[in-house]
Amino acid sequence: MHGYDPDHILRILWERIYSLENKLQMLVNENEALQQQVKQLKPLHIDKIEYKIHELHVETLSGTLNIGLTATGEENGVGEIIEQVVKQQGNTHIGGDDDDTEDTAPPGD
Repeated sequence: MHGYDPDHILRILWERIYSLENKLQMLVNENEALQQQVKQLKPLHIDKIEYKIHELHVETLSGTLNIGLTATGEENGVGEIIEQVVKQQGNTHIGGDDDDTEDTAPPGD
């Protein structure tokens, strides 16, 4: 015929099947071990997040400032908050440094 030995082909196929079954069993065992590790993980709980925006010293407002935004957060939320703080302060100095009087004097003084 074509020089193929059916016994040789059968042996090659059985070796391949045996190898694949071993690999499959190894992956099943690894998967089970990883599932056990996942079950043992405890969820992370954060009670409170404090942002210290009052400690920022802003000289110019340009660009983008992302603080604590989430995928479901409003796009302009932080920008609007900063604009409100700047309007309330009456200048571009945001923070609690009372000793730093730069740019804090009202116009005309």
